[in-house]
Amino acid sequence: MRNVFKEGDSWYRTGDLMRRDEAGFYYFVDRVGETYRWKGENVSTAEVLTALTAAPGVVDGVVYGVTVPAPTAAPELRRWSSTENSIWRRFERHCAAPSAYARPVFLRLLRSIETTGTFKPRKQELMQEGFDPARISDPLYFDDPRSQRYVPLDASLFAAISAGSIRV
Repeated sequence: MRNVFKEGDSWYRTGDLMRRDEAGFYYFVDRVGETYRWKGENVSTAEVLTALTAAPGVVDGVVYGVTVPAPTAAPELRRWSSTENSIWRRFERHCAAPSAYARPVFLRLLRSIETTGTFKPRKQELMQEGFDPARISDPLYFDDPRSQRYVPLDASLFAAISAGSIRV
């Protein structure tokens, strides 16, 4: 990038957020794009992912924003059955571990996480699909503020959220 702070300067854009101390040394702070702003707070996707992957039965996960915008988590579970209430309830309680502002609004349960050639999760495809149950075959859940529980996300609930009748 050229002419960022003054005429004639040049900078290399790495995607990393750095800080500089009084002596002129640079320090890594965060990866740009690996955070999102939600309810007035900056939330690190790594913070949410750490809490998510510590839950019993979670193998891996992806945390990303969707266009509502709202934080969405996509855990890859060892096994999944919606009738296994004890496993689901433990997982749901575990999702309360991050700060209230960092609790995922949507959960998309994945059988496996697709990765790039460098083994990074393919977030872009997940973000583009959003949280529309008509576009997604994976089980979707919504952190319903009325019941303070994750409930299945169906077409009518999606329509209510999209119309603003239910606030996230």
